[in-house]
Amino acid sequence: MKGGVYRLARKTKEMAEVTKQEILESALDAFSERNYSNVTIVEIAKRANLTKGAVYWHFKNKKDILVHLLNGLFASTGDTIVEIFEKPASVSEMRSCFKEALLKPLTDKKYRRMHKFFSQRESWPESAQKQADNLIKANVNKEKEELKAFLIKAQKNKKIKEDVNPPAVATLVTYVFFGLFLLQVSGFLPEDFVDDTDFLFDSISANLNL
Repeated sequence: MKGGVYRLARKTKEMAEVTKQEILESALDAFSERNYSNVTIVEIAKRANLTKGAVYWHFKNKKDILVHLLNGLFASTGDTIVEIFEKPASVSEMRSCFKEALLKPLTDKKYRRMHKFFSQRESWPESAQKQADNLIKANVNKEKEELKAFLIKAQKNKKIKEDVNPPAVATLVTYVFFGLFLLQVSGFLPEDFVDDTDFLFDSISANLNL
């Protein structure tokens, strides 16, 4: 009996999580297509084939949905950062990982929607914009520390020059990468801009490699 109750509770929790994700997906579609202030809970519910009450069961209000989407956006960015620095065994491989991360929004449908969503940030409530800024800062610092650790390890293994300053290089590369990311999500860069980053990465590699 206890086992049956446990399985039922787990199934109910799983179904609730599926519904929550469906709401977020519908909200992402709406927020990426139209101004935040023009999107309603009713519209989000309709897109998800749910009632307005079902949406309010999972989220307090429209802003709560927006915050969950923001956290999801930067969580996925953080995962990308972790992948970048878990994979490479050399500076050239690190360069390939960076390029792969910049190409992803052009090939991944959800990333493209996230970018459109983020480009609408001027219409968000001020508190949500501030939260987005704080999430950006947190991710920048996380990436910078990951890259610094990678460069220090590479230097100890004699894969990069001894006179390289890992903290300084990590700061420069991090801000360049995030600068490109923010310009990309704001729609200021052409789709083929990633090819133009070869010169930048070649210059960085040339100054790091032995």
